[in-house]
Amino acid sequence: MEGLGQHLVDRGVAVISGALTDLDEVSLIGLDQTATASSLVEIAAAEARLAELKHRVLAHASSVGVEEATGAATTATWLARATRSTVRTSRRAVHLATALESYQRLREGYAGGRVNTEQAEVIARALDALPVDLPSTVKAEAEQRLVDLAGHHDACDLRVLGDRVLDVVAPAVADAHEAARLEAEERAAARRTMLTMTPDGQGSVHGRFTVPELHAGMLRKQLLALVVHDKPALASTP
Repeated sequence: MEGLGQHLVDRGVAVISGALTDLDEVSLIGLDQTATASSLVEIAAAEARLAELKHRVLAHASSVGVEEATGAATTATWLARATRSTVRTSRRAVHLATALESYQRLREGYAGGRVNTEQAEVIARALDALPVDLPSTVKAEAEQRLVDLAGHHDACDLRVLGDRVLDVVAPAVADAHEAARLEAEERAAARRTMLTMTPDGQGSVHGRFTVPELHAGMLRKQLLALVVHDKPALASTP
């Protein structure tokens, strides 16, 4: 069998390829309802395990510069050409491969077939978005929590859960982070505050402004009161 006698990865891939070849034309007659359902679940888990291996080899491909032999600019562009996939898809794969090197618990869940590719991408993004100064123990707890949740939730659910994972594993840290974020937003809004007013020479003034959201509500009330106050009363209908 091609690949046997080389690196263990080569040998393993050759065995997998051979097993799939044996199944190419296999008849599904006799595969009953229960066995069909079980097979589909097991195939999905096997897909995840094989995908983890692919991403692990892809991370290695980046480290050894596999693209250099073909003159491709990056590993992602090389992968796109070699596998006939889009550059966007290949970039996502390289990004996940890199992330998995940092998130051991996620990689283990992926390799065990407990996390699929969609879930792995969402979890990696959620972990990347955590505060950079977060204690490593808290980040590890958040990672484990999301991996555990992947056993019961799809990628869409995990995207929402990932945004709030700090509220679960470290509420005090989450509150402090949220307060700091809001304070930063307020400072940025204050820096952007501006007001310009230009008379048009015909008795009116035109203006533009940028104010924080809280002040915008106050300004709107004042302007509405002014406009209503200045409007002539409607004549009563006899």
